[in-house]
Amino acid sequence: MDIDKILRPMSSIAMLMADAPHVVMSGQGCYVKDSDGKSYFSGDAGLGTTTLVFGQYVLAKVMYTVLGLYQTTINSSSQLQILLAEKLLSYVPSYFSKIFFANSGSEANESAIKIVGFYNNVQCKPEKRKIITRRLAHHGSTLSTVGISGMEEFHRDYGVNTDDSIYLSCPHYYNFALHEKSDTEYTTRLINELPDAIEKEEADNIATYIAEPIMGGGGVLEPSTDYFTQVQAVLRGYNILLICDEVLSGYGLTGTLSGYAHYSKQGLFVHGFTSCGHRVGASIALAMLSQLKELIILENVTKRGQHLLQGLNEALGNH
Repeated sequence: MDIDKILRPMSSIAMLMADAPHVVMSGQGCYVKDSDGKSYFSGDAGLGTTTLVFGQYVLAKVMYTVLGLYQTTINSSSQLQILLAEKLLSYVPSYFSKIFFANSGSEANESAIKIVGFYNNVQCKPEKRKIITRRLAHHGSTLSTVGISGMEEFHRDYGVNTDDSIYLSCPHYYNFALHEKSDTEYTTRLINELPDAIEKEEADNIATYIAEPIMGGGGVLEPSTDYFTQVQAVLRGYNILLICDEVLSGYGLTGTLSGYAHYSKQGLFVHGFTSCGHRVGASIALAMLSQLKELIILENVTKRGQHLLQGLNEALGNH
């Protein structure tokens, strides 16, 4: 029934024809249950969409109390949207002054690109439109965000124009080092690669550098601890902005409110919460932030993450 009625995103048509899609019926804690009653551990937290756990009915109750619809775009707002913006700004450094809400990671990144373009236009620098990204990066599914994602198969499949995208090496030593004998040596090569690319394309033509703190689309790929500090130093020298894509690493998913906090204390933090500030989404986001604190989520994620990493190293360290 599913394959007859639904154009299934990010899926293999051949696999769907051979085997019906996996239908999840419910979730509780870290587990989900399918239509056959079988339980599965959700190791990817619902593809990074579940900040707390499945079955958090306190969030459902909050949502139910504010059901209703009114737009929050053209000269309109809601009290919950304002409260959420204030709460989010309280978590970030004082040089962040505003929150922009979006419905998805793709839209958030698309909006960030548009905002950077508008910023350069009002600075009378419309030629600054190229975007530096990394190979294997995934920044979304719109035409623009597919173009700045470093996955060539997506560019090919959808005929995406990549003329304004500059692709640099993936910052993961284990998978992509050549002759380098350490993570530090590999990072040095990557940092040297950045100004070379900027000089080739000319800084006056480059609008921004977009990066996931921890790359999710190409695997869970971490850079070295000082990678972003060095990247940001280079970008400042050329007056190039940094967009930090926190879709898969922010708001508690890595034990901190932003994945970037693991690597640097500064950056352009672009993501808000769901529903473009609609009061239902805003109410859930406020309740979720409250639960992060009440349930000691950040500390627990860090503790459990260390335990998981230790277990993986013990079981697979020699592979």
